[in-house]
Amino acid sequence: DEARRLLESALAACRRYGYAAYATRIRCSQAELQLACGQPDQALGLLQGLIDEATEGLPQSTALRVHHGLYRASKALGRLDQALEHLERYDGLQRERAMRQLKAQSELLVTRLEVERLHQDAQAERARSAELAQHANQDPLTGLGNRRHLDHFLPALLAHAREHLQPLSLALLDIDWFKQINDSHGHLVGDRVLIEFAQM
Repeated sequence: DEARRLLESALAACRRYGYAAYATRIRCSQAELQLACGQPDQALGLLQGLIDEATEGLPQSTALRVHHGLYRASKALGRLDQALEHLERYDGLQRERAMRQLKAQSELLVTRLEVERLHQDAQAERARSAELAQHANQDPLTGLGNRRHLDHFLPALLAHAREHLQPLSLALLDIDWFKQINDSHGHLVGDRVLIEFAQM
């Protein structure tokens, strides 16, 4: 009785303020209450009225409730053909909703995978760029800085030395008779000499 009064009060407020969607849901709750109270004929009339009044169709969640209620009311009244018809509609709506949810989830998953792939691609591209920049400033054989490296860092080193009144030295080293090493022992040995020299 208390639930019935609360539902009637809520329905009156929805009608007064123009909340049609809520009013339809409250009427579904009233029909479910009638079913719970053993009044399937009244529930059937109320739910059928909802379908008849819905000129643009009911929202899916409400339609699910209506057809499930109509199934229960028809079954309780022994109208098995009608009960089966509403159960089939209810099942069809459930499948449609499940398919929409699965589609939305799969689209979200695809979107997440695409974002992750783009993020990974961007990281790989940054790593490649950093590696290329490093290789552009290094001698490929010895790994020592090359002319581009010197051009990049020398101005800052000179400015630091001037600012702190510190000396700065630049040493140029040459391996005497290096051509003879290449000619006598081959370029592979010459490369190994350059690498060892660079390490020192």
